[in-house]
Order: sequence, then C-alpha cells, then structure tokens
Amino acid sequence: MGTRIELLRLQLTSGATGHPGPVSIRVNGIDHPLNRISGGTGSGESYEGEFFIGSAIAECFLLGPTEGRWDLKEMTVAFDHGEAQVSQHHFGPLELDAGACLDIMNAQE
Repeated sequence: MGTRIELLRLQLTSGATGHPGPVSIRVNGIDHPLNRISGGTGSGESYEGEFFIGSAIAECFLLGPTEGRWDLKEMTVAFDHGEAQVSQHHFGPLELDAGACLDIMNAQE
C-alpha cells in the first residue's frame, strides 16, 4: 500500500540547458503532464505546475527530456496529503538525461 497524496506541486528553475517541455511525472507507472502551469522550462526559467492525484501511490518520478539533457538548478516538490499535512522534498543542482527518471517521492536529501 502506498502513501495517500491529494495534490503534487512542483516548482523548479532550469539551469544552463532547458527542457522543451511539457513537464511530466510518472505515477504508479503511468505518465502524466503537469497542469495549472506557469512560467517556462527554458534555460534559466522558473516553472510551477501541479497534478491532482487523489489516491494512494507507491511511486512518483519526474521524467527527463525525450532528447538531450535538462539541467535543474533547484527544485521543490510538495505533496499535499490532505488535512493540512504537506511534505516537501528539495533538490539541488542536478541533470536529467534523455529517458531518465528522478524519484521525487523518496528523495535522498
């Protein structure tokens, strides 16, 4: 059994190499684009997006680009568990290569 997540919110700033978009996550093996987005994922741009989950999940990944590399200067992922409970994971500079996935639920900080 996984952790119940109502809503995922993602905030990030791209580094030198941006991402052509869209930003997507993989939840329990199914890929989803984020929605309610603002900003951009180009070089040096800031981006915010969210995804309504509303169920228990066992895994959640940020998907890398389909081609090339994506540099992330910083990123914060907030998981809203309902009833005013929110957990956050912060990530420092990292690179995602084409086809790579980053585990954003079980971050090793």
